[in-house]
Amino acid sequence: MNTELQESFTETAVIQYLTFRLDGEAFATEISKVREVLEYTKITRVPRTPCFMRGVINLRGSVVPVIDLRMHFGFPPGRRTIDTCIIILEVTIDEKLTVLGALADSVQEVIDFEAEQLSDAPALGTRINNQFISAMGKIDEKFVMILNLDEVFKIDLDSISGVTYDYQESYAEEQGDEDHNKGQVIDIVKNNMTTEITAASPSNVVNQSTGIDLDSAIQKHAQWKVKLHSAITRQEKLVVDEISRDDCCIFGKWLYGEAKSKYSHLNNYIDCRDKHKLFHLEAGRVAQFINDEKYDEAETMLGASSSYAQASSGVATAIISLRKEIE
Repeated sequence: MNTELQESFTETAVIQYLTFRLDGEAFATEISKVREVLEYTKITRVPRTPCFMRGVINLRGSVVPVIDLRMHFGFPPGRRTIDTCIIILEVTIDEKLTVLGALADSVQEVIDFEAEQLSDAPALGTRINNQFISAMGKIDEKFVMILNLDEVFKIDLDSISGVTYDYQESYAEEQGDEDHNKGQVIDIVKNNMTTEITAASPSNVVNQSTGIDLDSAIQKHAQWKVKLHSAITRQEKLVVDEISRDDCCIFGKWLYGEAKSKYSHLNNYIDCRDKHKLFHLEAGRVAQFINDEKYDEAETMLGASSSYAQASSGVATAIISLRKEIE
């Protein structure tokens, strides 16, 4: 396990990761580096760029370069599916915080790893450069590679800025804007690519503007998998009706209360509300199987590719997207 990851574990016993897939392999990144997850959208190609640089997208007025992780890792090209997505990440390049998009085959779920659950990456036997891997974790007897994103995206900032400049220049030409000012574009690019991001609020601290700690909400919903596993092991009975409802937890009460009055006009709010409801329905289904003493089936329902896993990932990414918009 690398030094940076070891230092992280000295501050907290558990770190959350977002898992995703590339060419059948499982990867993960710290949730703290994830801004949001987007459905696949049109990517504008830019000439004279590396093959793994797919182009740029317009993210609410900001130009964001998109990297094809398959090509960057030397995997064969993949076919776009309904699960193909763009993970918007905050990484450090040349000591500056930079926003990038990473193209992935699919996003899986948010998982917790404790220090003892992680091991060093093997010197041989992985399909990608060993320096890209911070550690190896294990989910349902299958390994997941935890990426060191700062190493993965150690790309010269000037080349990225060049990508965004070419895009802005091409866009201006398409719009017939002959007064387009190159110096102005470069300033816009630098601002978009190197803006300092305010540090996240400390855990369990209520944000004064939103009235809730959304980081805590993500963690609490991720912990349901641990609670359900524990109920299976101990063969406990659960309150299915309460688990299935999306207005009983602190986050649900906030969604239907203060958040509804403030943010109901936002698409991210609507998506978050719907994903949260689906998550509790899936958790309730697992709880019902546990109560029916169908423990093996319940265990399978918590697997990495299950409906529950997809719902868990969906609510986490939806909360992240909403948090980024309102905080």
